[in-house]
Amino acid sequence: MSAASWQACLGSQCQSRQLIEGWNEWHALKQFVMKKTREYLLPQLDAHRAATSKPEKAEAPEQDRMERRLR
Repeated sequence: MSAASWQACLGSQCQSRQLIEGWNEWHALKQFVMKKTREYLLPQLDAHRAATSKPEKAEAPEQDRMERRLR
């Protein structure tokens, strides 16, 4: 192979390696963000939902059960 073809081959391999490394970094960052979201934001969201939910909705299944028993 000529020097130019070797350089072209190495250049494409270098670009591929950079793409793979970039993808790996992106994937690691995405995994980190998802982990922190599960650890921090989801408990806060659950607490917020529990605090803002209407009591009627929470009691409705129990009322339905009681009404079914009476029938």
